[in-house]
Amino acid sequence: MFLGVPFPTVPLLFGGFARQGYHMITHSPFSVLVLVSPAMFTLTKFLELGKPLLLNIFPSAEWVNYSWRRTFFSALLGSFIHLGWDVTMHCDINLGFPFVDIMNPFINSNASSMILIASIALILPTYFVGKKFNGGSPFKKLP
Repeated sequence: MFLGVPFPTVPLLFGGFARQGYHMITHSPFSVLVLVSPAMFTLTKFLELGKPLLLNIFPSAEWVNYSWRRTFFSALLGSFIHLGWDVTMHCDINLGFPFVDIMNPFINSNASSMILIASIALILPTYFVGKKFNGGSPFKKLP
């Protein structure tokens, strides 16, 4: 964008092209279901292979084992929350990808500002809740 490079044209399954950047490939409801959530689930399960190393690096930490089902639904929920935040601020999100080109109707600077303010405001309360639940250390539990 800054160097004047044009957006690529990505072919769609029902014909035509989407004229947005590659950001839209991972930021659509379809991609969340078939690409992003399974990828996050897989990466999380691979992280569990590093359990001995991580517990050596953080000796006072406690490892929490999550079921496959809970891990997948957490990845799915997190992916959709991320998409929900991003649709308020990115114009290159195609809600119909990879089938049709549906421009993002949810761009809203007020919603983006509210998400930013809420995120900043919740940093300290989240820290203290983490301390309370984890016995004094908000980062005690892994993964």
